Amino acid sequence: MNMLKKFLIVFAAMTIPSLVTAQAANPAPAPLTKEIAAPVVANPAAAAPEAAAPAAAAPKSMDGSLPGYTPMKPTEGIGMPKPKEIDFQEQFSDNGQYAKWINNAILLPIITIISLFVLGLLLWVRQEAPRAAARGCAHRPDRAARAGVDRHAGHALSPHAVQDP
Repeated sequence: MNMLKKFLIVFAAMTIPSLVTAQAANPAPAPLTKEIAAPVVANPAAAAPEAAAPAAAAPKSMDGSLPGYTPMKPTEGIGMPKPKEIDFQEQFSDNGQYAKWINNAILLPIITIISLFVLGLLLWVRQEAPRAAARGCAHRPDRAARAGVDRHAGHALSPHAVQDP
């Protein structure tokens, strides 16, 4: 239970800075529009088809996502996996090239350094554990073990407690 309390306190302390710096999303600014007087038309029925024509002229996308957007058809070699390819696919956009650079120049070296550090720690523990066990420090020693007292000496099932007649 004590460990759970410590974990919750540490977790709360770690999340407090993110709660303090969190802000509500900025609302979209109201568009600045000038009020333009509508032209005076002698025949209002003749003006209605002209107003409807621009709305009908807006291009529709094939998948309904964005007006004017048409998804690309598959192109050989672009966005398709190649046999025995290990790295990212070839990047054709600036964002894709930047993401590939971030991966290769920053993330992979950091991951490699951390992995080598952890490997070094494992090798060090593997080397030091037998030495610590030989010194009697395999576990946290209690006071009796440090004082040289056998903890099992008075126990009924201990071989030290059984005496031959």
